[in-house]
Amino acid sequence: MQEIELFLIVLCINPPYYPPHRINVKGGFQSSIIAGMKPSIPVTCDAMQIAQWAKGQRPVEPVQMYMSTQEDLSELAGLSLVYVPYCELEDVNFDRWIDQRREWFEREFPWTKRLQKLLAEDGIKVDTIDLLIESKDLWRFAWPEYNQYRILAEDPKAIKEVADQYSVKIENLISGEVIQCKQTPNIEAFEKWLNAFKSEESNVAISSIHTCVFLINMRSLAWYGVNDGHIQVENKQQVLDLLSEQVQIASNMLMTLNQLLLADKGKSVCSMAQYDEYIKKIREDISLMIKTEREVIGDENVSK
Repeated sequence: MQEIELFLIVLCINPPYYPPHRINVKGGFQSSIIAGMKPSIPVTCDAMQIAQWAKGQRPVEPVQMYMSTQEDLSELAGLSLVYVPYCELEDVNFDRWIDQRREWFEREFPWTKRLQKLLAEDGIKVDTIDLLIESKDLWRFAWPEYNQYRILAEDPKAIKEVADQYSVKIENLISGEVIQCKQTPNIEAFEKWLNAFKSEESNVAISSIHTCVFLINMRSLAWYGVNDGHIQVENKQQVLDLLSEQVQIASNMLMTLNQLLLADKGKSVCSMAQYDEYIKKIREDISLMIKTEREVIGDENVSK
């Protein structure tokens, strides 16, 4: 099989600019491509097996990773942030960025809307973003602490500080059932995420896409709070660098996860090589985020 050159031009509605990507794929190798991403690194494959259809023979059926139901496909298609590439946070227009994601923050943290309603009764108007920045909820991470709507279980301890600031009793803000809910520390949650890939839990790739979007939004907002002085830290530049690193890792992982969803776990050499390559990269990224998380929160760098 002769060497070919792939030339990919991405077309989508209102896209960021993507330069054309070129990659040489030699005979006996395979590369996959998806809109908004660079072609994957070529890996060895059984070209004769893949090309069996040309001889009228039926090739081995690929098995899409963790895409077993129509609901999964529909849910994945609804993620609008999957193909947004990493951007240096210092170059982000955060006024516009916050406006674009305000609905997401309100959906993920419904307690902010309830607190706004309680305060409005006394003529006090506050913003969801300000409430998040004032609370320790801004720094939370969970895996897989999502309900069926993928909303975080509420943590009264994280919310209590901002509730006290406005003289609101936590019992009036959060139901007794939620108050009894036990929360998982961030580091332990990251380790659960890593172990989910080691044990290949069902739908781990789709859950990871939601998790990466969560990290990108939350750590970007934390970066904004620290950079603008709304959040005081012991070593400002160090925390900013660590938060930027987490956002970049999560952004890159989205691309790897999408490649993983295109790969299969069939018996062909190329299928296994791709699968192993993506899983290894994801594990490395999660391990690196555990390291940065220990530095940001584990060492109690962040103070109010």
